[in-house]
Amino acid sequence: MLRLTCSALILAAFSTPAFAQCATQGTNIKCLYVGPDRIQVPRADLPTIEPEAPAAEEEPRNSPAAIEKRFKRVSARRVPPIERSYEDGDILPAEVMVLMNPGRYGLPSPRDGWVYFTVGREIYRADLDDRIVLDFVNPHIQTRVTR
Repeated sequence: MLRLTCSALILAAFSTPAFAQCATQGTNIKCLYVGPDRIQVPRADLPTIEPEAPAAEEEPRNSPAAIEKRFKRVSARRVPPIERSYEDGDILPAEVMVLMNPGRYGLPSPRDGWVYFTVGREIYRADLDDRIVLDFVNPHIQTRVTR
């Protein structure tokens, strides 16, 4: 342990930090300096930049032509209307799932012994005990276009 500590102290004493003009020197990468210039140039020698004249008759930012230039037109995907598989009074099969979050679809909370069931993309209001279909709910939902 003493030998390791002594050799570390000796190496630390002889090593000095290497100073380079740039951290990437020798790697064929140009250095980038941010801040004041390293070479002080008198202000009188700097070239003067003339302000650019404004373009003649620019169209307003919110005009339809300006908006058309900024955004590309994308057509929405058309979702075919949902056809119902079960009529009122039919009994839903056992593998049909209960809709757990009806508020997500803008539906009121279930009450009086009925709940919402989902069959694929179809939503039905049915009796909880015997699964008799009371209503087809999809036409009453505000549809949203999704990607």
